[in-house]
Amino acid sequence: MRKSYKAIALFVAMAAAMTAFASCSSGGNSSTASTGGNTTSTTESTGGEESTGGSTGEVVNLSWYQIGGQPNDLDMVTEALNEYSAEKIGVTCEFTYLDWGVWGDRVKAIIQAGEPFDIMFNDSGVYTNAVDLGRFAKLDDILSEVPELEEFIPDLAWEGVTYKDGIYGVPTYKDNTQTQYWVWDKNIIEQYDIPYEEIHTLAEMDPYIRQIQDEINAGNITTSQYAFHMTRDGINGQFMNYDAQYAGLGVRYDDETATVVRMYEQPDMQEQFTYLHQWYQDGIINPDAATLTEGPSYVIVGSAQGFPGAEVGWGAGRGVDVVIEPWGGPIWSNGTIQGSINSIASSSEHQVEALKYLELVNMDEYMRNTLVYGIEGVHYTNNGDGTITQDEVKRNDYSPAGYAQATFMTMYPVAPNPATMYDPDLIEWNNSGEESVLLGFNFDRTSVQNQITACNVVTSTYNYELWTGTSDPAVIIPQMYAELEAAGMNDIQEELQRQINEYLGK
Repeated sequence: MRKSYKAIALFVAMAAAMTAFASCSSGGNSSTASTGGNTTSTTESTGGEESTGGSTGEVVNLSWYQIGGQPNDLDMVTEALNEYSAEKIGVTCEFTYLDWGVWGDRVKAIIQAGEPFDIMFNDSGVYTNAVDLGRFAKLDDILSEVPELEEFIPDLAWEGVTYKDGIYGVPTYKDNTQTQYWVWDKNIIEQYDIPYEEIHTLAEMDPYIRQIQDEINAGNITTSQYAFHMTRDGINGQFMNYDAQYAGLGVRYDDETATVVRMYEQPDMQEQFTYLHQWYQDGIINPDAATLTEGPSYVIVGSAQGFPGAEVGWGAGRGVDVVIEPWGGPIWSNGTIQGSINSIASSSEHQVEALKYLELVNMDEYMRNTLVYGIEGVHYTNNGDGTITQDEVKRNDYSPAGYAQATFMTMYPVAPNPATMYDPDLIEWNNSGEESVLLGFNFDRTSVQNQITACNVVTSTYNYELWTGTSDPAVIIPQMYAELEAAGMNDIQEELQRQINEYLGK
């Protein structure tokens, strides 16, 4: 079984430069283009020697559940991928995409019913529950079949998906640390001389967001009606500083005592909710925020999770140039590591082949870039400088959720991002990440699952109004915790603290 580093972390100071986000990307610096399904990749295939797919010599065909709408050109891309992977490792794969709106419910149904599959994208909302139900295969004993993949993915990422007695999925090696940015419209920043690099908290933002709203009300800014436009999910990453979040409880990532606290009552969260409520009352936040599930593509300022260089894509999405400033992170935590996992079914008859296929799509440049971008010369052009340019029309026919597939580190950056976007820039950024005190800890909820379910019902009635400033936090937070206590929150807190103490050897 892969070793855990938590015991070591208890006796040495937390390293500021973690290798966890380290990239082995050659895609960012490669100047050699792959040209088609039969082209040998510029990166050596890591599936071992040429495989015949098993002792029978037949090609093994796998099934892989993915998230998102099915791309129009899926068949074309799948054909190219299969031609290449069959030659390399004797394995092909068929992809089933579950649309965003149905993915969660459909995956849970597949897991509950024991429906057949070989590989499934999942996240923290699925992972531990599926392991508890025995639906995901334990990989520890077969990771030796993919030594380059095992070495390529950082130890901290493997630790983040270790649950109970083993590893039950391949973590997606990407922005596994969490960094949250304020993303500003550059024109607004320059026009009103806003010192965005000095703004990290809502308290620091307050005078400037009010200035912007005054300019909107005066008719001088017409790009948005509200200075701080929100959806019901609140500020992206608002609880990033807390781990083990259940029933309004959590542990601050840098609390060396690892004490479970009432998260919403903590000073930093109280300050946030108070400012949001003030802004809501003063017309700075849109009045429908608590019911809005999808916001406009353009906002004057908002929070986003990313890493240096992400501003290019964020600006393109908003249709304006943007400037960014980190307000939290980078932090290594289970939550961000478990945002993207690909697990193999315990019922799969081809677990080793599935693992070798995951190694190939992570480590082989041709496979990785075809899987995420499509066919070179059709969906994208290789610029010959380590970057690509996507076809403005054809990209719409093949645009899957790249974060759910495989590593970023063997992907070609999309121009005008630099060729160094992933290697070495992302490596260096993530090497600076802090490790949460609970990295590697996964709560076994079995004994308090009923209480958690009851408490989730309670929080669901308060969250959106609290997160958007719609209701007064001084009123609804005490109300919420009173109802949570009645629903069994104290049982959850006691059991969560007990397991944390046991995990940390207290």
